[in-house]
Amino acid sequence: MERLRIALCATLVAIAAWAPAAARGAEGFFDSDGVRIRYTDEGAGPPVVLIHGFMASGDLNWRIPGVIRLLAKDYRVITLDNRGHGKSDKPTDVDDYGPKMAQDVLRLLDHLKIAKAHFVGYSMGGLITMKLATIAPDRMLSAVIGGMGWLKEGSAVPDPKGRRGTSPPLRACAHAFPTLGITRQELAAINLPLMVVVGTNDRLIKYVVDPFREARPDVPVTMVPGANHINCVFRAEFRNAITEFLAKQVAASTAATAPAKTRPLFAFCIDPPVDELKDLGYSGYGHLWLPGVDQRAAALTRQGLRLFQVYVRADLSKPEPIDKKAIDQVLPALKPHRTQLAMLITGGKPSDPTLDDQAVALLNRVADRAKPYGVSITLYPHTNDWLEKTSDCVRLAKKINRPGEVGVMFNLCHWMKADPNRDLRAVLAEAKPWLAAVSLSGSDTPEQVRAGKGNWIQPLGQGSYDVRQLLKLLAELNYDGPVGLQCYGLKGDPRAILAQSKSAWDRLTASLP
Repeated sequence: MERLRIALCATLVAIAAWAPAAARGAEGFFDSDGVRIRYTDEGAGPPVVLIHGFMASGDLNWRIPGVIRLLAKDYRVITLDNRGHGKSDKPTDVDDYGPKMAQDVLRLLDHLKIAKAHFVGYSMGGLITMKLATIAPDRMLSAVIGGMGWLKEGSAVPDPKGRRGTSPPLRACAHAFPTLGITRQELAAINLPLMVVVGTNDRLIKYVVDPFREARPDVPVTMVPGANHINCVFRAEFRNAITEFLAKQVAASTAATAPAKTRPLFAFCIDPPVDELKDLGYSGYGHLWLPGVDQRAAALTRQGLRLFQVYVRADLSKPEPIDKKAIDQVLPALKPHRTQLAMLITGGKPSDPTLDDQAVALLNRVADRAKPYGVSITLYPHTNDWLEKTSDCVRLAKKINRPGEVGVMFNLCHWMKADPNRDLRAVLAEAKPWLAAVSLSGSDTPEQVRAGKGNWIQPLGQGSYDVRQLLKLLAELNYDGPVGLQCYGLKGDPRAILAQSKSAWDRLTASLP
């Protein structure tokens, strides 16, 4: 098996030369049992998880050869940097690798709230994918094994001479390869759509692909003419084999690719009696500003409703941008509701990045205060504020990098009014790794709103803009978080507005997956 490890090691040498051409997608981080794992998440559609090879990374293995760009046209494409690689943490103990790398992938699915996904693994990533097929087949819709086949459980992988200069984390990872192997019985028991893709000149064929063929003659093996272990991922035939396989699986599958959507709807910028919210079928409420939070939280609790958000203003032009004392006073009341502090930030020219450091420091302080109460921070883009566009919120969330503690809100009305990026899919896909809340309402089209000829906030179901566009994109992105009904400035009976909007909501969401 020395050839296996030499080939895995060599893969990076060729791919790394292409690194300057890579354009990275939106990235995030999550905690996998104490190990910080970096991932990317882009595109919309059925989820596909790409698992890279030894000494590579998600970008090196998949972005540079063009696999991500191709798949993201039709799928939600997720990559991770395996532990010991890329921007992920790099433990040095052999016991921290092997099957724990498969667990990292499962925790990533949990982090992104994905029930099932299609998987594509290359080289070492193929080993991880095969391991997943034995320990978590219920999380897999299909699997493509690239540049790999069947590594028998416990197969010895001696350290070749060429590894003398390898770092301790990579040595530990390589020494754990035998624990990623599986038994003949486990291989025979795999009952999900599989395909192997390998270059005709790959030196590993006789070591892992031929044994796979002998044990599972029912599984198709696609050969890429003239390709070896290193350049196979760059070949159009490799990419085409993956896309054709996935297209067949998606067409044939009726299995759900994400957890059932509860789509909780709450109202804000309107003040009806709490009992009417419950009667009309709303899940809760969003409270404007800090005064009265204790009473509102208590009233919602009595009705079995949730206080989803409390809106808080911060002014970066002031010595004390935020009322810390007031926030400290309301946090205990917010704990049972897992409330988001929706932060509107002023005090500078809209979208001016020179204030980022000041804002990051402020938000980290607020997040530190909120964390013990299970309260998170959501960045709220608002027209004419310093924090004006969704992309501003994403920029800050990346810098703060506290997944689950500091997130982003997409507001349909403020996107209509202030955001020059009319590509809604691109806006949402960029925000997806940090998307914690969404607000919507009835509205006229962005063109009408920007021209001053349209009404940007109306009861849901009114206006010339088809809100189903937004809801369909959210469904494709597997977003199942809270949705707020924006009611600012609406005139008339609050109950009538809420009843009409809830009826429209039920119609709009009835046909969504």
